[in-house]
Amino acid sequence: MASSTPKLVDNHAIILDENKLKHPLQSLLRSNGILTIGNELEKQRFKNLVAKAKAKDVTTMIAVDGDWQAVAPLISDDEKRKLLVDSIVSLVLEFQLDGVDIFWKWPKTDADFSNLLSLIKDIREKFSETGRKLLISNLVSPSVEHSDFQKQISEIVDFLNIDINNHEGQPDLVVPGAPLYSGQKNQYRESVDRNLRLLSCWTKQPRKLNLVVCPDAIYWNNVINSEDKTSMKAELINGKVDGGLFYWKNIRAHGWNISEASWNHESMTPYIWNSNKRKYLTFDNEESVKHKIKYAEDKNVGGITFWELRSDDQEDTILQVVSSANLCSKSNDGLVKYNCDDIQLY
Repeated sequence: MASSTPKLVDNHAIILDENKLKHPLQSLLRSNGILTIGNELEKQRFKNLVAKAKAKDVTTMIAVDGDWQAVAPLISDDEKRKLLVDSIVSLVLEFQLDGVDIFWKWPKTDADFSNLLSLIKDIREKFSETGRKLLISNLVSPSVEHSDFQKQISEIVDFLNIDINNHEGQPDLVVPGAPLYSGQKNQYRESVDRNLRLLSCWTKQPRKLNLVVCPDAIYWNNVINSEDKTSMKAELINGKVDGGLFYWKNIRAHGWNISEASWNHESMTPYIWNSNKRKYLTFDNEESVKHKIKYAEDKNVGGITFWELRSDDQEDTILQVVSSANLCSKSNDGLVKYNCDDIQLY
């Protein structure tokens, strides 16, 4: 439920390069709230990795992530939440880390958001007691129904991770997982442009925002043919969709021919449509990630979070694209480069 999964944040932090992390370390979030990292061998390996990062002046953070249904009862309990906070601080100090990333999906109710806010407040308070400038980042919920809580959270954390995912809640809708734009018909529930514009206008702090890059490949079987190949639907079999996802590096291994890919000019992402087998694949590649990076640069976005690096190939193809982002040199830290007139602000 919790992991030291590495991720890259351009001008803020990189959390360990995957080509050095041959054995991803898993930390364990126990039901009593205690967070630990493996056995002594794994701890020593982790210390060595952190030392290598420190030698290159790289900021290192531990990521704590999990399913909200499992985590919500834990942080709603004052005693368990205290144990979790104490164990996070203990790990950060033991391994000389620079902070923690809270990457949980998703709080649903006012009570959930209130408990998340309490958790982040408690972590900030404990971090302050260490005398060190320790960082907190948090995954932003796509929900706009709890904006007051999200506003308070944004004022406490150092960075906000913006994840784009069009496949939660509508599994039969065959659309890109992370489109750059929503399309002329606004057919995509979420997009990079929509979410970053919303959060930039809400927070007035675009440099605090990190765009999450997650190069997964998403496929559907039994897709209903349509003239518009960029927005289709899959048949439900016994009420369920036949499909799934895998790392983009494994596209060929799963039998797809990348040379047959077409380009969705609205979402700025590639896709493959096999009309004979009624199979559809959408994914990110170097070109689509380049468009996202250029967008982030133009809109004064703070950084890029790579989730997760092991989805990349042995040549670090996507990571190299992300690493080329020119986000550190931006001088207009507070400049919001969006028209916010029609955005309902906090």
